[in-house]
Amino acid sequence: DVFLSFLAQRKDPGHILLIAPVPCGDRTSPDPLQRGIYRESCRMNREFGLLARKYGVRFIDTTDWSIELAYDRVHFSREGHQSFARRLRGEPVFGDEYIEPGNKGL
Repeated sequence: DVFLSFLAQRKDPGHILLIAPVPCGDRTSPDPLQRGIYRESCRMNREFGLLARKYGVRFIDTTDWSIELAYDRVHFSREGHQSFARRLRGEPVFGDEYIEPGNKGL
């Protein structure tokens, strides 16, 4: 919140793009810890969306992008990096309106 406030005061908020990270963990894992990590990652992304709205900055929510993660369930796999780049290039982020969390504007 503090960092985004700092940026928005010094730059045109329309030139700032906040990208919520792909969720960590695994929502389908039998391990409750992995499911909890996934749930909290999604909650964090919703909070990022609220901050983007508060400061009027552009926002992309990657929660439902289904990016392949590496064995640690945190970092992207090689294919995940490529998929993320393709998705990011295709996201509508340069319009005049805020992109609602969970709504890719498609």
